[in-house]
Formats: sequence, C-alpha cells, structure tokens
Amino acid sequence: FPEFDDKGVGGMDLVDLINNRCPSFVCIGERRERRVNELREWIKRGPVCKGDLKEGETREGNIKCLLLEWPHGGMDSRLESIVFYLLALHYHRQSKQLEARQFAEYFLSSNHVKSFGEEVAKSAWVILSYATIERMFKLYDDDLVVEMDEHIRPLRVALEISSKSDATVHFLLAQSLYQSSTRLARYFGRMGSFDGRQGDSIVCTLRKECTALFEKVLEVAPSMQESNQSAWDFQWLAYFFLAKLHLKGDNPDVVKAVDGFFEAACALQMGGTAYLQKISVKNQKNLEPVEVHYQMYSTVWKYITRTVRPSFSVLVRLRSYTDAFSRHGVVKPSAAMDLYELEPIISETMHNISFNAGRSAIEEDEEFVLNNILDKVELIEELKSACKEAFKLIVDRFPHRKAYHRLAEMAVREGDLLSAHTFIFKKIFPRKKKEDSIFEGVVEFSSSDIDRSDSLSYHVTRSLLLGLSLSVKIADAASITAVCTALAKTMMDEEESYVLKSEYMWMVRVATRALSLVLSSHPLQWNKSVKCEMAALHKSLLDVSESLPLVYLRGEVKKIVERKGGLARLEGEVASFDRKPGQQRKRKGDGSRDKLPGGLLGEPAAKMNSPSVIPQSVSTQSSGHSPQQETLLNMNRGLHSPMRVPSSSPIADPNRLLLQMLLQQAATQSPSHNTNANAFANLFSKK
Repeated sequence: FPEFDDKGVGGMDLVDLINNRCPSFVCIGERRERRVNELREWIKRGPVCKGDLKEGETREGNIKCLLLEWPHGGMDSRLESIVFYLLALHYHRQSKQLEARQFAEYFLSSNHVKSFGEEVAKSAWVILSYATIERMFKLYDDDLVVEMDEHIRPLRVALEISSKSDATVHFLLAQSLYQSSTRLARYFGRMGSFDGRQGDSIVCTLRKECTALFEKVLEVAPSMQESNQSAWDFQWLAYFFLAKLHLKGDNPDVVKAVDGFFEAACALQMGGTAYLQKISVKNQKNLEPVEVHYQMYSTVWKYITRTVRPSFSVLVRLRSYTDAFSRHGVVKPSAAMDLYELEPIISETMHNISFNAGRSAIEEDEEFVLNNILDKVELIEELKSACKEAFKLIVDRFPHRKAYHRLAEMAVREGDLLSAHTFIFKKIFPRKKKEDSIFEGVVEFSSSDIDRSDSLSYHVTRSLLLGLSLSVKIADAASITAVCTALAKTMMDEEESYVLKSEYMWMVRVATRALSLVLSSHPLQWNKSVKCEMAALHKSLLDVSESLPLVYLRGEVKKIVERKGGLARLEGEVASFDRKPGQQRKRKGDGSRDKLPGGLLGEPAAKMNSPSVIPQSVSTQSSGHSPQQETLLNMNRGLHSPMRVPSSSPIADPNRLLLQMLLQQAATQSPSHNTNANAFANLFSKK
C-alpha cells in the first residue's frame, strides 16, 4: 500500500474503477455511521485512564498506550477497507481535505484497520490529521484554546504508531504545536481579563514539547536523507524553528538564535538550494534562503535596539555571525562561498584580539569602563550598518514586506519620516490605481513554512499602525483615508487575511482618530483625492447596520464630513472637480509645448505665421515697429477674434492672462505708451 507521502500512482486504477464504474460500491450504512461517530467522540474527548496505575507506570505513559486503542470493528470486508484507504489517499493528494477526512475515518473505524500493518494505519491517521489541523488554524483564538487538543490528537496517535526513526510525524506535530503556541501567546497578550499565569503556563508547555520534537527531528533526519530528499527540508526547518524558539519566553538567548539561523542557512546550502538575483513574486522559487537571511539580521537589529545594556561578549558574537553571513549565497549568488568554511567562533576570536590589541596592558577602573563603552558603541554602529545593508539587499532580491518594515523603522530612527512613510505606503501597501485597496498590493508568501497561521495579519497590522503614526506626523490625510477605505471593504467582505476580526474595532478607532486629527489640524489636506475618497466612503457606509465596527466607522466618517459642511457640499465640490476643463498646452517656437495654468480653453493651435498669435521665435528687429507697438498691434488684431470659451468658464477670454502680462510689460518698458495701453485694456474689458 502506498503511504501518505508516497509520490507514486499506486491504487489509481482501483480509484478510477470505483469512481467511474462502481460508485454504488461505497455505500455507507447506519452501522458504519455509528462507528464513525464513536471514533469522532473518542478523538474529541481523548483516551481515559481506567483503574489504578501499575507499579512503575505513569499516567502519561498509560494514556500513550491507550492512544493505540481507538474504537473500531464491525463486519466490513477487507476489500471495503482497502477502497476506503485508497480513496482517502486519493483525495489527500488532491488537497480535498473534507473528502480525505471522511474516507480516512471510514478506514480507521473498520474491522481490518490493524491488519494492514502499522505504516498503513499511521498514514491514515496522518491523512486525518491534515484535515483536522487545517480546520484548527481556521478557528478563532477563543475556540483554539478549547479545541486544540482535539485537532492535534490524530497526530499524537500517528506518533505513537510510527517508528522512532521517522522524522516526518515528529516534524508535523512540532510544527503544529509551534504555530498554536505563537497564536495563543498573542491571544493571551491581548486578553487582559485572562489569567496571565495560566496562559504563560499553557504556552510554555507547548514550546517545551515542540522544542523536544524539533531536536528529535535533527537527530533522525540525517539517516533519512539518502532515502528521502525531503529530509533536507526537515533539517533546515528544524534549525529555523528552534532558532525562533530561543527568542521566545522570558529569557531569550540571542546567540543560540543566530547560531540556529546559521545552521539553517548551511543546511539549505548542503541541500542544493539555488540562489537567485531576483525572485519572482508569482512562483517565489528558492525564497527560503532570503527568509533565513532576513530572520538573522532582524534578530540582530531587535537586540541592539531593544536591549538597554547589551553585553560586550554578545555583541562580539553577533558581529562574528554577520561576518559569516556576508558569505551567504543571498549576498553573492554568482560566487557563493561555503558558509561553513570559516566558523563564527574563529571570527569571534579575531574580533576579541582586535579589540584587546588597542587597549593598554594596565588600565584603571575608569579607563576600562570608558574603553568598554566606546568599544560597545563601535560594535553597535557596525551592526546597525550591517543590518541596513542586509535589509536593502533583501528587498532588492524580493519585495519582502517585513524587510521594508525594518527599513521604515531605521528611517524613523534617523529622522527621515518621508522615507519611512514611502516604505510603508509605496512598498508594503502599493496601489496601482487610486480605486484599489491598499491590501491588494501586499505580497504574500506562498510557502506555508514561512507564512504561518495569522502571521500575515499580525505583520500587516503592525505596518498599518506605523504607517498611521507617520501619516499623522507628516499630515498626510490621503494615506489615512486609504486605510479607512481598505478597512471598510475588508469588514464588508468579512475578510480576515489582513486584519483579524477581533481587531476590527481597534484598528477602526485608531484610523478614524488619526484622520480626524489631521483634517482638523491641517484644513489644506482636504484636497481633491481626499474629498473624492471621503465622499465615496460615506456613501458605501450608508446601509451598514449589523457590524458594530462598520457602524462606528460610519459615525466617525459622518462627523468628519459634517465638520466640512455636510455630504451635499462635499459632493458638490467633487462634482466641480469633474467639470473643470483640462489644461491646454501652448506651442513654443521650437515645437515643444508649455502648460498654461487654470485649465484655459482657447482657440485651436494656430500656425506660426497666423496674425492672431504673437510669434516668440521671430526677431523684433525684422519689422519697423518697436516691441511695444508690435505688442499693441497684435492685441488689436486678436480683439476682433470670436470668443470660443463658454460663459461658465472662470476666465472669459483664453488670451486674457497673456494679454494682461504683455500690457504690464509694455507699460513698464515705455511710459509714453501708457495712454494707448490703458485704452486697449479698457477696450478688452468691454469686449
């Protein structure tokens, strides 16, 4: 029998036969439904420890043994069990998890489930666990706290069945526990009413278990590499997640974390990963080394910016790892060096020798402290520079939204608010068209290993908050209005990919307060784009009644619009923008054109020798008149031309502005012509 991760086509002939010729063969009766319900109830509540424990037996060990005694039985034929298993495998390969779960439950509740061997039973439980875990990550955080054990139990049963040399099930369970612990840690942090000690205990227990499982994966994975190429993925991912686990909890170990990212980068290189100059947003092939590169430098950046008193020895260790990552294939794809050619410990020793060589053999206490501080400052500046160059390199390889966020943070620290604002709203939330939502341009990671459950919404919310803060500081109402519009559309569609439903109200309050503050403090921000978008947003929110965040957003938008004069006035101003004529370009003598302000609509462009147009390229010496006389003669000819501008235009004659400029110039250059100039000006006004 093919296992769940077998890429072959075993059993496909039987599947085709059942689906195309004998669909009535799969007939589910009441007895089988009862057995399936019993299995589901057992998975939900878990095994129950019965009786007293034997000598030397623990409750945990007893429960592990009881995991192998799930309810099954009946009068099924062996052929039916075979068909159920192969149909479950077939739908699992097609990622149809609902159908795969159904037939996996039929197989596991059948009478012959244990007669096919442990590997087949393990595969059936893993197929069932894929479906339950997919459903688990769609749960709300409130439900996840209660139902997590139920959804992970199929993996625990598969782990008890599998051999100790199988890294696959260990990795699947460890990864599920890691994602669950991350979500619950954020959930408990937001819930002030929840018992903090109980939440910390739950998260800490999950992290300890998944740490032990990842270490087991690293122990088993090397023996699987010859027979299973995916073992390389297990190895680098195990190092990757262990490194992130070292940063969790009350006592994070930054040195172990960067060492884990270094080992992950080495495992990717040994697995034959290609390093590309540019990574396509669509297929995102070979993005994993770029993510490891980002995580390494992000860890360094957070340590040097968030630690009040950084340790000198830790700074030296971090500097040695940044030296090692300067040889990473992400930096120079065409000439990638082996990361493990020079161990970071050697680089660390060299840095220590370098710093110690610049010190005196005998230092007083004050001198020692001063030199130590100066060395720390030098190291921190070097690390900051290395992080900035690394993040720039990462966004050059791929539009990495988290790297753009770090660059925005750096720009804020440097006082360059405009650059930080550009990183947020031009790089993380770009808009191709004005009517597009800012969320449509967010680059998502296609790899589920990189972009885990609720990771996207967490980082999008973080960038939105920074963007709103920057928009308030630089008084950019257009960006805040775009955020409000995107939030309204997200809430109407009940989309939770970018902002979680539990954070709708909070984000709406922050965005509307920012918008009200900017528009009240800077009335000039009521420009054309803001007026148009506010009018459209107000209209779209008129009919909302059920969603509390949308009702709140409608009320705040209504208050802002009423302070401007009401919706009718706002729509009138928007309509006046639409009625404004387009700008006319004035032909120059060299064939180029200049824009005339005010949206003038005059006569069509005439040839250069037309008597009604004043030529600019012809020398005034060619005629017998002075420049002032030539100007007045041309004005006199132009006054007899018919009007072509509608009476509603703000400028009655398209040449009024040009003529007034020429009149002022003539009056300034020759006082003797003032009388004639005033006469022509009065005649022009009457016309």
